[in-house]
Amino acid sequence: MRRARFGLSHQARQRPAVHGAELAEHRRRRAELRPFDPGERRPADPGALGQNLQGAGRETVEHLYVYDGDLKTQDEIQATFEQMLKEAKTASTELNKLTDGTAAAAQADTIATSVDAWGKLATEAISRSRQETVDAVEERDGSRNLYVEEISGETNTLARDVVALQAAVSKGTEATADDVAARAGSMSKMLRVERKAM
Repeated sequence: MRRARFGLSHQARQRPAVHGAELAEHRRRRAELRPFDPGERRPADPGALGQNLQGAGRETVEHLYVYDGDLKTQDEIQATFEQMLKEAKTASTELNKLTDGTAAAAQADTIATSVDAWGKLATEAISRSRQETVDAVEERDGSRNLYVEEISGETNTLARDVVALQAAVSKGTEATADDVAARAGSMSKMLRVERKAM
């Protein structure tokens, strides 16, 4: 049976010993997360998209491999995952608007599609993991096989695509700034010439 590799020992992947202090830290970190307001508009930022996807991916791994069997913590993890995924989708939508008509538009469209597909798979894996906990399943192949076979590789691909988009957006922004500066310089020169002619 294939196993995911996250730098965890075999024992940790099966059922790690999670101490009370670790549980308290995870709960504190989740309690500090600001609730997501769908009406709040945020700047389109590939970095924010990447951070939310990374966070959602981390929560997925913890749900499946670290806190399996701990239903209360799993439900807290799921709530955090859903918030991060929602923010990632919002950031992706904003990036589509930002890049519309630019050289990065195709990249942004591809990422938007990938984010949606990845989110559905991760949501399904978490749903399976929760049900495995409810059913007290020892071998958690339903959720973990889905993660290993369909989610893990896509996570890496998506991360690379977001980095590439960030570079493209940054390059486009720099080009626009240079163009504005050049036009401003040209206008200033023209005004100086006109003043001398007067």
